[in-house]
Amino acid sequence: MKSATAGGRLPGVAFLLIAVAAVLVRWRWPFLAWQGHPVHAWLAWALLGLLAARVAALALAWVRGALPGTRLLLPLVLLVEGLGLALQPGPRWQMARTVTAGVLEIALLALALRAWLRRPKETGGLPEDALIPAFQAFLPPGLARMSALELVLAGGALRFLLGGWRRPEPEGFSYTKKAGLGAVLPVLPLLAIGDVVLLEVLTRHSASWLRFTLHAAGLYGFLWITGLWASMRARPHTVRDGVATFHHGLLGSLTVPLENIEGVEAMPSFKDDWAKLAFLRGVIQLQTPGPAQVLLKLKAPAAPMGLLGPGRTRDRVLIAVDEPEALRAALGL
Repeated sequence: MKSATAGGRLPGVAFLLIAVAAVLVRWRWPFLAWQGHPVHAWLAWALLGLLAARVAALALAWVRGALPGTRLLLPLVLLVEGLGLALQPGPRWQMARTVTAGVLEIALLALALRAWLRRPKETGGLPEDALIPAFQAFLPPGLARMSALELVLAGGALRFLLGGWRRPEPEGFSYTKKAGLGAVLPVLPLLAIGDVVLLEVLTRHSASWLRFTLHAAGLYGFLWITGLWASMRARPHTVRDGVATFHHGLLGSLTVPLENIEGVEAMPSFKDDWAKLAFLRGVIQLQTPGPAQVLLKLKAPAAPMGLLGPGRTRDRVLIAVDEPEALRAALGL
């Protein structure tokens, strides 16, 4: 099993290494392109070759019934886009690039909307729980989870900006009353205005597409921070039916039975920041600056759920909470 997993990851690692090499060559030795050196073409064709091999492997898995055929769409779109950039063929190929990318985008959005409308509302759960299985028909599990979370984050940000900030927080143990992110959020519009003015000054002689890209990235950053804050308000810690669920907005969560919580530990003292960093690497971190921090000791290690799926198992959990004594009482500690 380990060898199979390593063999499945090898093409992805090679693809990443070649991509990094291409960026490095472009950055450190740009004169090679001016001199007509084919190193950039070699790296580009190596990337396309690995991508074609990936498509072939997925097609073989589909023929064997191990994968749905929809998993071929995204690699095929990337391959078509890459060949279009490398070969620069006629207008028909350019039209094929546009059509394939558009079809995939529309299919993903339609699938997400269908899954959202058909989700079982009576069972509760998190919004991404209904989107991830639908996205896995097109994307690998980790990428499907991240795509679903990004969609939930963007939707939460828009809902928060359109009046959701007036709604009371759900029942549970919050960790947002003293969070530093809440203090930054009101001044974000002013920072956004300054960011737009500064970018216009710095890029006034640049291409219009670059200016548009920078402004779009700034707007998305504003939505991302707003969506993260909205998710933190909407996902407090809960203790129900003998199970405790700890959250850090969309960034992470952990569900453990109450009988698996051994007790509360005091944060140790550290001689320097490096010692503190080494300690925190062995701890599940579901905390945000500002509120009180509680370090829980587990009887058996547990794995948190992060942006890309389950994380490493740990037997200590560091959480942020506005009312630590009330949480301790609810946990029976």
